Amino acid sequence: MTVEELVEEIKATWPVSRLHLHEHPARKLLVLDTLVVRPDARGHGAGTEALKAILAYADAKGLRVSLTPEPIGWGSAAAKQDSREFKARKKRLEKWYAAHGFKQHSDFSVSERLLREPQTRKNPMSSKKTGWITVKGGCDCCAPVRKNPSRKTSKARPTRGEGKYTDEAWLEDFVNDTVARFAASEEGRALSRQDGEALSRRLGAPTTLPLVRVKFTPGTSNKGGECQYKASTGECIIRLHGGVWAEFTEEERFDTVLHETAHAIEFRRYGGSDHAARWQHIAKSIGGSGTPKLPAGASAKLDNFERKKKGLPPPPTKEEMEAARELWVVGDWVSFDYRKGRGKAASVEKVEGKIVYRKQHHATVQPANDDGSLAPVRFDVPYYQLRRALPPEMRPAVKEKVPGVDKPLPGESLSAWQARTGRARNNPAPPRKPNFDQAMEHAAAFVAALESVQGAPRGKGWGKPGVGVRVYVGRDWLSVGHDGTVRGAGPRGGGTFLEGSLYPSQRRAYKQAMDAYLVQQRQRLADEWAAIEAEMEDDVRDNPTLTGFDFFDVEDDEPSPPSGKTLEGVKRGDVLQVGKSKWVVFQKGDNYTAYAFKHPSKHKKAYRIRPDNEGGADVHEIDGMSEPVALVVHGPLVRTGEKVDLA
Repeated sequence: MTVEELVEEIKATWPVSRLHLHEHPARKLLVLDTLVVRPDARGHGAGTEALKAILAYADAKGLRVSLTPEPIGWGSAAAKQDSREFKARKKRLEKWYAAHGFKQHSDFSVSERLLREPQTRKNPMSSKKTGWITVKGGCDCCAPVRKNPSRKTSKARPTRGEGKYTDEAWLEDFVNDTVARFAASEEGRALSRQDGEALSRRLGAPTTLPLVRVKFTPGTSNKGGECQYKASTGECIIRLHGGVWAEFTEEERFDTVLHETAHAIEFRRYGGSDHAARWQHIAKSIGGSGTPKLPAGASAKLDNFERKKKGLPPPPTKEEMEAARELWVVGDWVSFDYRKGRGKAASVEKVEGKIVYRKQHHATVQPANDDGSLAPVRFDVPYYQLRRALPPEMRPAVKEKVPGVDKPLPGESLSAWQARTGRARNNPAPPRKPNFDQAMEHAAAFVAALESVQGAPRGKGWGKPGVGVRVYVGRDWLSVGHDGTVRGAGPRGGGTFLEGSLYPSQRRAYKQAMDAYLVQQRQRLADEWAAIEAEMEDDVRDNPTLTGFDFFDVEDDEPSPPSGKTLEGVKRGDVLQVGKSKWVVFQKGDNYTAYAFKHPSKHKKAYRIRPDNEGGADVHEIDGMSEPVALVVHGPLVRTGEKVDLA
């Protein structure tokens, strides 16, 4: 074969518009001057195949190949140097040639910049292809026939009802026979006469393609099947969902296989595939339904498989939905978890409201404001996600603390209030048990609440000082705090238990047990306040001369806090300095109270800042109820003038 014959064969096989080769036998050199692929066929491997043919020709004759990589279609030399796009394309072109063995050289007899030494390899332009032959007749761009003696086909193919559509070898034969039948049909021959050969050349696809392969995957995707295509080699692989394939009926398997076979045919003809009219025509021509989605039964089986893989219970049945609907009536007060945001920014909030309308599968809930009134928004919530809540009138009232009696005066520090009133010496607060003992008592109460409701999951308490207190439900656990809070997995953390991992019947019973536990906690708080009030009344009854503020030994001549040391004018985001530490205000109370976090920090703990009468301030760590836990810092209060954006 001469160079001229090689150029003509490459142009006839691949969509190459310009190709200039010069052979110098005396110098054993082949100069590649120009190689241009048509713009409409770029990106499909045509240039790579043409270059491989040139290199195979040079290797067969022992010729070196030289070239100078430079993108075409640019103007003057000045424009090339100034253009960033030109430099980027040139760099990609050099990298592409380097992948095929071209390197920079120091041979002064060669004027081109890159040179490739001859290598021993087979010529891909040769008609001898081991294991593959070209199909004669029909559409040869998508109907290959294999002649591979290495693979032994089983003589006993599965018959109907004996493992049909479950054996990979049988499925490969079935798919490739379907492709061949379509290529020989009237539709296939019509498409081949119209554009089969032109499309094959435009895409740079070889005339002989490998067979379509069929593989079962272990269920790594949420699809019943998928078709993968590699344009450079024409390889096509159909992957079927092995995890749920055994649950499909024979009709569902048959339609899924034909669905992906239609994709394989369209991929090889046009280089791409979707669910448009062209694919639907091919799918119906080979006997498929031509619908882009799985049948309803197969889709439900796939959804159940994915939920089981994630550890979630199956969705409730129709009977369970109807049973859950009978538990609720219009006017019931309920609570539910409202999910906000997506991905890592997602959060779950507990919303309480009133059922205002009942539908077949959902209840329309109108949430309540803090004062008990209904908000002007509504939510449609499935019945099995609802939890019963107490109406506002049945909730225990929280007694407000009186300044000077139950808490320090505005601007007064806790230590100054205790020293002034003598509360810490003469009338101390009821002794609090250690946090660990309190948490263990709450865990026991929560376990008892679970056991009191029939159908609820059983729990087991566990605790270790310095580690925490937990309630194990199966393999997962919930965290129990000293204040009685019970937390599972969620945005705020605290455990690994997910309420959604329970079956609907268990979930309803678990919610009832949680509601009963919360009622006990509210009653416990009310009893503690009643005991404190009774103790104070007994002390006043024993000493009638102490009434009002005299009971706490309040001095009438106590000076009020100076106005210059209040927090008047402090806003959200202001930075205050107490002693040597800085604090960022995230919420302003009155002129004598501000809530802040340490600057800089991860916003994990909240603190309360209160100025005193001596120009300083106390910083207390607070709990979830905004109550002081421990004194952290006491020192001079300074407004730094700095500002932090908390938006």
